[in-house]
Amino acid sequence: MAIIIPGSSITDAAFSGQVINGVAHFVQTTAPTTRADGSILVAGDKWYKSDGRTEWFWNGTYWLSPPVVLSFTHSGSTAIRFTASSSDVTYAFGSHVQSPFISKFCLNYRVLGTNDASNYWTWGGYSAGQGYLRNDADVIALGAWNTTAAGSNRTLHEVIVNQTLSSSFDFRPGQWVKVGSAGQIYIGLALIIHSIAP
Repeated sequence: MAIIIPGSSITDAAFSGQVINGVAHFVQTTAPTTRADGSILVAGDKWYKSDGRTEWFWNGTYWLSPPVVLSFTHSGSTAIRFTASSSDVTYAFGSHVQSPFISKFCLNYRVLGTNDASNYWTWGGYSAGQGYLRNDADVIALGAWNTTAAGSNRTLHEVIVNQTLSSSFDFRPGQWVKVGSAGQIYIGLALIIHSIAP
């Protein structure tokens, strides 16, 4: 059965292989390895897997699914609160996520009260002064960070990751350290993940 491209009367046979606004589009059962003219794939090219009705995009290395946000919850809440420095902590993102491609790590925070050059929060110190995403085989360093870096009591801290982890994983920031008389901090953690086409 032919696929009708949404918003048009064009079928997959006429659409597949077309380059529109610099993006090549493919409608087929197997993952493309080159463009229709034999040139290399370009990041952003799209593949519509006709037998599974799924969409994938080329990132330069893998055919990836559209992004999914995987958030961490703590005791039924999506925010974690600290009023004092912590010992080493680990946040598990769940064993149900197998071999994901992680494009971005996101940490959203809000400091209620004082947050300035002398009174702030920092994380890092799990190993070599950095936080990590890791499992038993792979480690992705996320660097160190503090709440005054963005110059705001509320911000989103993002780290571009663009790597895979081979199995279930967790986030290990090391310690949340309160410096001076910083206000209490609320933290939300999320990952932007993708499946890799088989």
